[in-house]
Amino acid sequence: MSTNTDNIDNVNILQIFSHLDCSTPEIKTFQALLGESDGATVLLLQKKLNIPRASIYDQLGALIEKGLVRKGQSDTGSLFFAESRDVLLSLFRERSERVMQASNDMETYLAQLPDESSYTPRFSVIESAGAAENIFHDILRSREEMSYWFWPVKEMLKTVPNEVFSSFVRERMKRNMAVKILWPKKQEIVLDDYPVLGPNKKQERLREIRVLQESIDTTMTYVIYGNKVAYISSKRENYGFIIDSAELAHMTKSQFQYLWKLATPYK
Repeated sequence: MSTNTDNIDNVNILQIFSHLDCSTPEIKTFQALLGESDGATVLLLQKKLNIPRASIYDQLGALIEKGLVRKGQSDTGSLFFAESRDVLLSLFRERSERVMQASNDMETYLAQLPDESSYTPRFSVIESAGAAENIFHDILRSREEMSYWFWPVKEMLKTVPNEVFSSFVRERMKRNMAVKILWPKKQEIVLDDYPVLGPNKKQERLREIRVLQESIDTTMTYVIYGNKVAYISSKRENYGFIIDSAELAHMTKSQFQYLWKLATPYK
């Protein structure tokens, strides 16, 4: 007997099961198996997934090793079953506990290292279409309560994939990280037309936007967070870089605050 799994969000399930080191093909095979409460043969899975039988055997073998699938037997041959909800939840809890223990061990290890005697600026360049995503991850990892964005939003909507924006906004709000944003007038948009940028209700958005005068324009973004300043180019050049320097962050933030006073609140 099959159960309906059409309402499962494919994007979310791919993200969730990637935490158990599952590949995308393995996750899709597991998802197909979730819809078969009485178990499924390899032939049935092949019809559902439209991939070679050998690939399905490989994926089922990997899923069995990871504890997500079990193999049974029927009169007609082998049957495969997705593990029970309790087993699946316990796998994630075990992984979470191992990660937490590793985090504690790393903290103990770092505490034993000698303190750095002086602050050393660092410079890193990301020359790829994924530069913005890498920088967004670095901002989230910093856990800074406030970051400051000089943000040509029209240009960035062309440069950064929607799913990257959505993921960043979701995580930023979950971690209660607020932003102040300056838009050049020529880059101004109507936020209600772009739900990918997050909610526009004042109490939910953790965001304040001001619009600069028309004479100030750019296609490049910079973000100040803690002692770091990150730069993201337009899609034409596809690169970004991060400078870890307390002096540069202080200077750039001073310039940002000056422009902030000149700018008009976004309505």
